[in-house]
Amino acid sequence: MNNQKDNLAALSAPVAEEVMSQFAKIELIRKFQRMEGNFDCFSSVFARVCQRCDCPWRDECLKNRPHGDSHE
Repeated sequence: MNNQKDNLAALSAPVAEEVMSQFAKIELIRKFQRMEGNFDCFSSVFARVCQRCDCPWRDECLKNRPHGDSHE
């Protein structure tokens, strides 16, 4: 049983690191958006209704929008 827990912990660490890395990226981009005087909407529920075609992060934002939304 302990071996299974150790294996799970070893697999979970990279996943947790990836999630934290993605979270940090989202927060950094949102900070840039605020500094530019824009709405800090990167990878938020607002991505599904984005009309800011000039946003430098738009393409990546639409790819990373919250799950459950299948509309472009």
